[in-house]
Amino acid sequence: MTQTSRPQSGKYSDGYHDAGGYTSEQWARIFSVLFTLNEETEGVVKHLSDMAVTNPSGSVIRVASGAALVRGRLFTNEDQDDPADDSDVDFTVDPPATGSRIDRVVLVQNSTDYDYDGTPDYGAAVLQIPDDTSDYEYGTSFVVASGIPPHACRLALLLGDESSGGAMRALTQDASLIAGDIWMLELARYTIDSAGAITLTDVRDYAPKFTTENLANNAVTPAKIPNRTREVFIPVDSMSAGTIGDVRGIQLPKDVHTWAHSHGAIPLDFAANAELIPVICNPSATSGTGLHAILDCSCALAGNGEVYSTYTAVAFYNAPETPLDTIIFLDAMALTDAAAGDTLGIDFVRLGDLDDSDATFYLRGFILRYTADS
Repeated sequence: MTQTSRPQSGKYSDGYHDAGGYTSEQWARIFSVLFTLNEETEGVVKHLSDMAVTNPSGSVIRVASGAALVRGRLFTNEDQDDPADDSDVDFTVDPPATGSRIDRVVLVQNSTDYDYDGTPDYGAAVLQIPDDTSDYEYGTSFVVASGIPPHACRLALLLGDESSGGAMRALTQDASLIAGDIWMLELARYTIDSAGAITLTDVRDYAPKFTTENLANNAVTPAKIPNRTREVFIPVDSMSAGTIGDVRGIQLPKDVHTWAHSHGAIPLDFAANAELIPVICNPSATSGTGLHAILDCSCALAGNGEVYSTYTAVAFYNAPETPLDTIIFLDAMALTDAAAGDTLGIDFVRLGDLDDSDATFYLRGFILRYTADS
């Protein structure tokens, strides 16, 4: 059988195939499917201190309060009377005799009827339980387990193999059945040397529904938004005396130097790659082929308190007369020294007395293109 749907009303004993009652394994499977994509690595949920692992002093490993799904079983580390109270779990780690050892901080789901210290899987007792063993008692006489109590999920250290140079041991994850015997979820790993010095690495992986990106108050930040290209249009704000404009743009007539000027600023979301693109309209009258207008564009950049032309960029263009009545984006001029908030001063000139075209060109303005950080 491969198809199921749960939960359903009715009773299985009445012949309703998907109805309850449901076993703990069936409920755990529901939670694992709903809240994890990769149950081998994912599981920590946003709760209290998120099961953060630290090395507060000496050879002590500390696991903070929090919660996690371990193959669908919800583990919590919190004060049962006051969840906001300190619920740290401490392990005092014995260093190796020589060299160094790599240990793993794990949550262990024990679905067996015996306490689990690692012996069946590793050939030796390689799990270390915390200094405070009160959460590891079980049975009617409440004996302390040698490892993880039966039918429970608890924190432990999976100690490295000193007979193999302190190598890190593989996690036991019994995936042969949905109701597997032992399942380990790693929270952190650390290297400890013979002097007791510890180097700690956090490897927590959140269940997707509980990631910090999804639920944190400051969930949306520029660092989490990929860069994208933006464009700002800068119109012409002044021009040579007698120069007029129409629907095509500001006229750049033949036979004279004609100047146009614009001003703008580099936006505050600027990240990189600023460039200025003059936008012109070619002549409206049919002219000789192969004739060009000589155009010159220069840009002065400066920040607050700087000389107006602290940084400059210049570009020259030979603009052909054809195709006629066509908007042309001239080649981009790189503003290599641009910074967010810089002001721009733009000069654009047609050297009409030097070029070979007898037609009027038009300037529409400028496109400021850049990569934004948000």
